[in-house]
Amino acid sequence: MSANSTIHNPTSLNLSDKIAHFNKIAPLLYITAKKVEKKKISSYPLFILTKQNIALGTLLIEKKLPQHPWHYYATYVELLIQSKWILDEKEIKFKQKYKNPAQYCCILMHIPPLNHFVYLPYTDYHKNYFNLT
Repeated sequence: MSANSTIHNPTSLNLSDKIAHFNKIAPLLYITAKKVEKKKISSYPLFILTKQNIALGTLLIEKKLPQHPWHYYATYVELLIQSKWILDEKEIKFKQKYKNPAQYCCILMHIPPLNHFVYLPYTDYHKNYFNLT
């Protein structure tokens, strides 16, 4: 999946709306991932997008409007392993495939019964939005 991947209901938004939505939230996701790394919480920050309330990670963006049907939770891989969202035997494989968090936003799309990881690239705009690169 790439930046033109489905982030919302495909019938509710066109491709340019999906990219525009990611561009709006990406600076917040980027700075959150940087803080997770800087505080040495984890080298593997990620975000869970789900339409359900979950007890995993920190709620970053709450779904409130029909056109914004997702909750965004900030978390990290070690917490997913501890809570069995990622099986112990899959940890090494996950870490090998994990992309540089300074370049990519790691998103776990949680749509029960499936989970799917997506990496979306940050642009210079996202990285410089808060002038903290």
